[in-house]
Amino acid sequence: MYVAATLLLLANIIVAFWFVLRASSEGDKLLTSLLLTTTGICILLMLYALSQEGSFLDIGLIFALLSAVAGVVFSKRTWRAH
Repeated sequence: MYVAATLLLLANIIVAFWFVLRASSEGDKLLTSLLLTTTGICILLMLYALSQEGSFLDIGLIFALLSAVAGVVFSKRTWRAH
């Protein structure tokens, strides 16, 4: 079950990278990078569920916090410029 879900998430990452290369606006690139971090966090949580290694959970939490900060900073800088 976990292996199939992880493979589906890895396919999602590949499609998202392809979209980043083709995206034209900064907003599209930011949303795709947020999708990538969310997918990465899901993979880390699945690895935690499989191995019960606490470091996967810690790294996922750090990625979630950094992703939230990046989204807020981008939004503030973009809307202030317009």
